[in-house]
Amino acid sequence: MNIRLTQIDGKLPNLALMKLSHFHKAQGDNIFFTERIHKDLFEPNYDLVLGSSIFKFSEKARQTFKRNFPLSFIAGTGTDSKTTVEELIGVDEYEYYDYDIYPNFKHSIGFTQRGCRLKCKFCVVPEKEGKNKNLNSIYNIWRPGTEKKIHLLDNDFFGQPNWQDVAQEIIDGNFKICLNQGINVRLIDEESCEYLSRMLIYLLKEYYIQLGIILKMEIFFFVELIC
Repeated sequence: MNIRLTQIDGKLPNLALMKLSHFHKAQGDNIFFTERIHKDLFEPNYDLVLGSSIFKFSEKARQTFKRNFPLSFIAGTGTDSKTTVEELIGVDEYEYYDYDIYPNFKHSIGFTQRGCRLKCKFCVVPEKEGKNKNLNSIYNIWRPGTEKKIHLLDNDFFGQPNWQDVAQEIIDGNFKICLNQGINVRLIDEESCEYLSRMLIYLLKEYYIQLGIILKMEIFFFVELIC
């Protein structure tokens, strides 16, 4: 089959599309990955067109994509669809990712947990992912042969049942991590604070950590700000 995978929004590598690409390539399918929501003039017809959208505010882009590809299927946290990648490909669990569709991304990316303890009204995570649960170890996320820099997408790192084991894995393995979704400072206690002080953190962008200090991009530091 000829399959078009489209990242409708978002700047980071899309894990759902990476899963789909890995699975279908393993089946011998041809993958065309793009961020373009319009059909090009000389673009071929496809057997299957899939789109992923993670933001609610991308409705206009989703409508444009649907007009260009009427038979496409769109899912993701920005949509009302609750369909998972695993349901689409007919397996219970699939934790394999095709990094080749993002050749300029040199780090590793993924989740050690899913779900969240909180139920913020603006957030879809509790509804779509449920209660906090462990998902992957750090070594399962890391791509051997690459620098030990991992971009974590965890929404509630310290809410997962065995976060101490994951944190110790980061420390013992000398991994540098980016906590993309941040940490809820209100939930930091003495134990999590002690682990944070020993974890090496990096920033991909200019994130502002509201602990009284502003940290700029490309700076590696030990989190000793609140401990």
